[in-house]
Amino acid sequence: MSTGTAIEWTEVTWNPTTGCDRISPGCDHCYALTLAKRLKAMGQAKYQRDGDLRTSGPGFGVTVHEKALFEPLRWRRPRKVFVNSMSDIGCPALSRVSRMCWARGCRSARISDQLTRGLPVTVTEHAGWSL
Repeated sequence: MSTGTAIEWTEVTWNPTTGCDRISPGCDHCYALTLAKRLKAMGQAKYQRDGDLRTSGPGFGVTVHEKALFEPLRWRRPRKVFVNSMSDIGCPALSRVSRMCWARGCRSARISDQLTRGLPVTVTEHAGWSL
């Protein structure tokens, strides 16, 4: 489920996936990796899958939350959405899911996408954009 947020530059976060693998220098200071460990300890359901300790960590195994993929299609009012605040939509392990996000939720006329990325080229390739 999407949640309201205290992040000042967005209205809601939408996490159809959680977890990631560190694959670039942009991942060295990942806040989501640290937060996932805490959320796992708190018993949050989305953060119970552990990732490989060499590239990920406790509660940060790449996980697809299929039901969450359809959430934006149910929204009735426009909103700014931070997509995958607890993962990286361009993570190579999520290529199928990122295409689904673009096809279903992210392309809804009711939302404005906001993404942060360690590797921006990957997401542009999935979205069909060129740099």
